[in-house]
Amino acid sequence: MLGYVRRILGFYRAGDWTHLLGLGLFGLAYTGKIFDIVPLFSCTIISSLYLAFGYSSNLVFERFIRKKIPFLPLFSVFLPILAALSLSFIISKGLFLVLVIGTIFSILYSGPPLYMKTVPIVELSLNSSLFTVLFLVGIFTGGGAIDYGVVGMSSLIFFLIVPFQLVQELKDLEYDEKNGFKTTANSLPLNLLKMIVFSSFFLTLVIATILPFVSKITWVFTAVTYLLCFALMHYVPPITRDQIQNRKLRSIYRIIAIFYGMIVLYIL
Repeated sequence: MLGYVRRILGFYRAGDWTHLLGLGLFGLAYTGKIFDIVPLFSCTIISSLYLAFGYSSNLVFERFIRKKIPFLPLFSVFLPILAALSLSFIISKGLFLVLVIGTIFSILYSGPPLYMKTVPIVELSLNSSLFTVLFLVGIFTGGGAIDYGVVGMSSLIFFLIVPFQLVQELKDLEYDEKNGFKTTANSLPLNLLKMIVFSSFFLTLVIATILPFVSKITWVFTAVTYLLCFALMHYVPPITRDQIQNRKLRSIYRIIAIFYGMIVLYIL
C-alpha cells in the first residue's frame, strides 16, 4: 500500500512542488482566513491538485510528444485538475474561472501542438502566470475578490517569480540543450538574462512601494520585500552558465524565499 502511494506521489511529482503551496496560503492570509479550517483545507487541496496536474503534465506531455509513453498516463494527468475544477465550481465561480485559465495556460505551456515551453520569453511569462494562479486560489477560497490590492499582489508575485524561473532554467541548461529545448536561459546572452532579473526585482520593488497606498498591505510588508529583493540581487552578478554554481544558487534562492514566505504569512 505504501509503495503504491509513493508511486502515485512520484508520478505527480509531489516532492517538486510541496513548497509552492505557500503561494496559496499567501493569498489566504491576505483575506484574513489563514486560520479558518474550511478555507485552509480547501486551499491546500485545490492547490495540490492544480500543482499535481501542472508538474505531471509538463513531464508526461514531453514524453508523449516523443512517443515514449502510451495514452493512459496522459489521461491520468488530467484527473487532479478535473477534481480541482469540480471542487472550485462548488466553492466559487471566480475560483473556477481562475483554475480554468490556469489549466489553459498549463496546456499551452507544455502540451501539443503549441508546446510553448520551447518559446523563449513566452515560456517565462507563462510559467510566472501559472504560479500566480496559486495566490488567486488562496484569495477565492478565502472568500476574497479582485480589487486593486489583489491585482497589485498578483503582479508582484508574477515579477518575483521570474528570477527564480531563470535560475531554474540555468540549472537545467545542459538537459534542455541536450533535448533540443529552446528556453529563455539558453537563447539569450548572459548579460541580457541578468538585465531581466534586475528588471524583475525593480518592478517588484515599485509594486511593493505602491501597495500600501491602494490596499491593506502595510509598510512592514514593503520593507520585508525590499530586504528580500536586495538579498537576492546580491547573487545576480555571480550568475553563470555553470551547472554546479546554478544548483547552489537555486538552493540559496529557495531558502531565502522560504524565510520571506514565513515572515509574510506572519505579518499579513
